[in-house]
Amino acid sequence: MAWHLTSEETAHVPEDFLAIDTDQQGTISLAEFRDIMVQNYGVSDKDVVEIFKAMDANHDSEIHYSEFLAAMLSTRIDLRADHINVTFRNFDKDLSGYITADNLREAFGTTFSGKNVESLLKEADILEDGQVSFDEFTAFVRDAPMATKEVGLPYPTKPKKGMPGRVVGGCDSAGSPQCCTIM
Repeated sequence: MAWHLTSEETAHVPEDFLAIDTDQQGTISLAEFRDIMVQNYGVSDKDVVEIFKAMDANHDSEIHYSEFLAAMLSTRIDLRADHINVTFRNFDKDLSGYITADNLREAFGTTFSGKNVESLLKEADILEDGQVSFDEFTAFVRDAPMATKEVGLPYPTKPKKGMPGRVVGGCDSAGSPQCCTIM
């Protein structure tokens, strides 16, 4: 998702990173992170360590800029619908309307950051049906409750075998679907 952000949307992130990376080594150590979090925000030492571990996706005891940017996505950067749409579509390669374990294996292989793709899928699978819908994905990346009204996919899906498909949603003046789902 970070690759789809404009420079304007991420302008403050390098400044924030450099403010914490006081030794200017290009990574944030636990000591640097602790200093800022305890002094400026009054976070307990125990919580600092837990936050640091959560941000350290590579598990190398340093926070790299890419890890910092990823952490900032959900807290400091306004995730526009088009960011979420593009990211969901990048995972849903088969246009099924869902992200599945097979989709994640295609993107990451069998594991990502030491976790198998099935456990990654479970983290976002709010409905516990073995797949992640667009609405579940949106709720997961925004760290918000799932919407009660389905908003639909930002692209048409392929109908399942043996099922008639129909496009639901609006089309532009050329007849191309805009935000559609196949029901």
